[in-house]
Amino acid sequence: MAFQVNYAKAPYFEEVFPMLEQILQDTGYLIDTNIAFIRLVHDLLGLKTKLVFLSDLPQFADLRKNDLIAAICCHFSADCYLSGIGGRAYNQPEIFDKQGIKLEYLDYQPIIYPQLWGNFIPNLSIVDMLFNCGVEGTRKLLLREM
Repeated sequence: MAFQVNYAKAPYFEEVFPMLEQILQDTGYLIDTNIAFIRLVHDLLGLKTKLVFLSDLPQFADLRKNDLIAAICCHFSADCYLSGIGGRAYNQPEIFDKQGIKLEYLDYQPIIYPQLWGNFIPNLSIVDMLFNCGVEGTRKLLLREM
């Protein structure tokens, strides 16, 4: 397994690997693995936000792209949609304006943390942070940024 090969010497391998291994062994389809992983990270970080998946909202099945996002925002009474900076290339602000939703862009600056292999490499998976900082360290680093 790639996690073992790449992270066996990481400081929190023994803490994190069994949880990931369990997910990878228990699921058959990629979607099931992704959902299990999302739930695991949600729980490990102690997040209280309710997780809702698009499959829980069948009324939006025919919508696509910005229309879908705006409809979901309206469904949850959101008055602002925070998009990644890359969304500037495809977001249609008029769709959000029409619904009274403010469209904002997040210019994300990565949180620097110690990594196993030397110089910091940004934008890796949270798995990297968990292996290098542990559950508690990851929680502290991420939640102090919120």
